[in-house]
Amino acid sequence: MGWYWYIREALWYVGGAVVYMAKVPERFAPGRFDVWGSSHQIFHVCVLLGAASHLAGAIKGFDYNHDPVTRRC
Repeated sequence: MGWYWYIREALWYVGGAVVYMAKVPERFAPGRFDVWGSSHQIFHVCVLLGAASHLAGAIKGFDYNHDPVTRRC
């Protein structure tokens, strides 16, 4: 079903949180990522990708449960 997408969702969320907590770009080049490319912006991109993965998994699960071939009821 859609478990692959839910695992990807979790990885996006955890990865975004780790990048935000570690302040990855700012740590290696202070002052360079003040406007574009900061860890907070990367975090938000990861959250959007996680939400997209969740939506894809929900669609896959819906299709699986409503497909006449795989439906059990």
